[in-house]
Amino acid sequence: MINVIDLIRYAKDAVGGGYVYGSSGQVSSLSFRQSCAAANPSQSANILGLAAKWDGKRVWDCSGIFRGAWEKLLKKKSGGATTIYKTWCTETGPIGTMPDQPGIAVFKGTESPLNMAHIGLFVGDGNVIDARGTAQGVMYGPFSSVAWTHWGRLADVAYEGYFTPEREKPMYQAMQTNATKGLNLRPSPSMNAATKLLVPLNAVLDIYQENQGADKSFAYVNYMGVFGYCTRHYLSKLLPEDEPEVTEETVTDTPDTSQKVRLFQGDKLSLLVYPPVYEGVNTAKAIIPVEVGDRIVLTEFTEAGQNNLYSADITDAGTLAETRI
Repeated sequence: MINVIDLIRYAKDAVGGGYVYGSSGQVSSLSFRQSCAAANPSQSANILGLAAKWDGKRVWDCSGIFRGAWEKLLKKKSGGATTIYKTWCTETGPIGTMPDQPGIAVFKGTESPLNMAHIGLFVGDGNVIDARGTAQGVMYGPFSSVAWTHWGRLADVAYEGYFTPEREKPMYQAMQTNATKGLNLRPSPSMNAATKLLVPLNAVLDIYQENQGADKSFAYVNYMGVFGYCTRHYLSKLLPEDEPEVTEETVTDTPDTSQKVRLFQGDKLSLLVYPPVYEGVNTAKAIIPVEVGDRIVLTEFTEAGQNNLYSADITDAGTLAETRI
């Protein structure tokens, strides 16, 4: 059986690759295209013409993504989109009945007569990977980008236990501390994968999975609602057990004891709280009133740990009696 995660990973690694009719992950060259043209004479003009743009890159056709995955992950298997729909699937149906299950094959075609002209792989989060055509190559994009008509559950794929962030809590949080120009968030755990976005320096991410990718150097993360893979080398783990405990002298009613707190003096004293851990990451703020008679400790949290700056008594409205620590 093929683990659905491995199937999706294979498809994601193909994103950005080329398209040659009859291919399934080979490196394109003139001699390779000539062999494809000889096997598929009705497509020879396209294979020997426009497809030359993909020479030197790995190439697939739409069903070739599946043939290539099977050859790598299970056993060599033949068939185009129609054959996959008819013989590779244990369950099929019209697209309106498709389960929300990553790893489901999606098809564009007709049932009467049965002819599936195109196939792709649903990878979750409303996205599909498909080898779109000679001009576009292998693409990762929204489900709505193709008018899919049917779906199929693949017989050789183990769908059980597929990881979906919506059903899981993150393992921990980490900060991007090393990539000064931004850390690449990629759709698959490979340095060859395209960049979805750049995670800025000092940004905090949710970490869902570690040791991802062939060399186990990637983590599966969520940054600002976008899921993807980042290299772990640039992430510093934020350990909850390293956070200071709340005491009677610690400012109360703050959203999180790991937040950086600063005190501002004015006509009416209040605390201005900047989340998350480091200033500048998020400009959201909350005003927390303080009253005469209150005693607080102004504490700053940095990577090095807790730093108590000073304690302060609120002696009267608008006045602080400061004591250095």
